[in-house]
Amino acid sequence: MTISEYKKLQKNDTLMIGLDVSEEKTNRVINRILEVDNFQNVACYCADFSEFVEELAEWGVDGCAKVDFDDADLDIAKLDRFIKSENGYIRGEG
Repeated sequence: MTISEYKKLQKNDTLMIGLDVSEEKTNRVINRILEVDNFQNVACYCADFSEFVEELAEWGVDGCAKVDFDDADLDIAKLDRFIKSENGYIRGEG
């Protein structure tokens, strides 16, 4: 890999050294939720990741950041903690 290829991967956040597949996919989903206002707004009012997924399914959305929400590699416990933290933030608890 050339230095320019490395920098391009780094810039696009596709290079995650030292992360296992589960952590990488989970972090990509979390980062996308933070990047997309509509996703973040939904996350703020959901109790957990399954409720978030259910709400987005009503819009016909079944994944983000090239990861399906039902991907077996996702760390659901980490996603639940993230959604709960977003929920607490909007309520002034975070």
